[in-house]
Amino acid sequence: MKKQFIFMLLLTIAGYAYGQMNTTKGLSIRSMVDGVEVTNISTQNVDFYKNATTLKFTSNLLSNQEYSINAYPNPAMDMFHVNFYNAVSGNVSISVVNISGQIVAKNEVNADMGFFTASVKGLPSGIYVVSIMNSLANQHTKVLVQSGTNGTATIAIENNGNLVNDEKSDNPTVYFEVGEAYSVVAKLGDQITHRFITPQLGENVEFDFTSCVDKEGNTYPTVEIGNQLWMASNLKTSYFKNGDPIPQIQTNKAWKETKSSAVCQYDNVLENIDKFGLLYNGYAATDKRGVCPQGWRVPTDDDWTTLLNTINKDEYSGTESQLLVNEKEWQRGNNLFGFSAISAGMRYAHNGAFGHKNQNTRWWTSTISKSNFAWNRYINDDKSYLGRGEYNLNYGYSIRCIKE
Repeated sequence: MKKQFIFMLLLTIAGYAYGQMNTTKGLSIRSMVDGVEVTNISTQNVDFYKNATTLKFTSNLLSNQEYSINAYPNPAMDMFHVNFYNAVSGNVSISVVNISGQIVAKNEVNADMGFFTASVKGLPSGIYVVSIMNSLANQHTKVLVQSGTNGTATIAIENNGNLVNDEKSDNPTVYFEVGEAYSVVAKLGDQITHRFITPQLGENVEFDFTSCVDKEGNTYPTVEIGNQLWMASNLKTSYFKNGDPIPQIQTNKAWKETKSSAVCQYDNVLENIDKFGLLYNGYAATDKRGVCPQGWRVPTDDDWTTLLNTINKDEYSGTESQLLVNEKEWQRGNNLFGFSAISAGMRYAHNGAFGHKNQNTRWWTSTISKSNFAWNRYINDDKSYLGRGEYNLNYGYSIRCIKE
């Protein structure tokens, strides 16, 4: 069953025309999820939001640009308001200057990044310039006060939204700098979906909570990379899609001699399944009955090439494995794309022995290269690239399924 939630990346940037806001992109959730974990890849800052219904990404203003501020009503009677965006945390100074160049009101605050409103009252009738200054820029706007007073002028400042993260908020906001990348993991019950996002203007991003449950009831997290949806953990079912059992072979002799589908646990230890998944021979990986959950399939060699091209498009050629591995398991890499590869090891074809757990991992494709051989992809602990090779179908490798 497919449960769809639309995450809309809401990128906002203060406009030039009277300080109006131009909303160009957003990330919203149609229905409440249990939690959203947002990791800034650049800073490694991690935020978690419970029960979120909307997650907004809002762009910080660039330091080399000037941005308008908006005063209203203008002309004003006794009071007017000034909306502005503070692009950097720190001291913000708001001052009001009359036509003689005299500062008639001033206020300073230590503010986070976000949107603010300054309310000014108590000014005599006249023309004034309001100046808002922080460490990045000095912004000005002109205001006409028509029916002022001769009291003491005051400036009150209200924060309309800053960087303080409230994990209970239904509508949390993430502020980003241009070029930053984010890992966003959303959880709904036992379903987990992962998305790698580089916020850009003018794009809507969809998150799909797509059910990935095998015949034994095992539920798998998913990760969207480019236009593909992958399982984010190794397959661990011992049944084909139609319900037929996949023969489990323990002895080395039987494993190396079989010419039909087979599956096993690493070292024949049941406790290895939860963490590493199962090892399948190539006959099972290419079996027409299909080992993946309903709606999923074993990826082809071309599917893996597409994944590789998606990563390389972001100029990571030759370092792909660094971006795909679970950094806690491998003690390297950053799992940038959320693929969460772990070193599950393998089973040899020529003698049926197990090897290389905690050293490398290999995944079957469904693409036959020649008689009794199929293509695979692999990661070695001492290499930074994602490798490719063709191997005898009697090898035992992991499987990652891809959405049909």
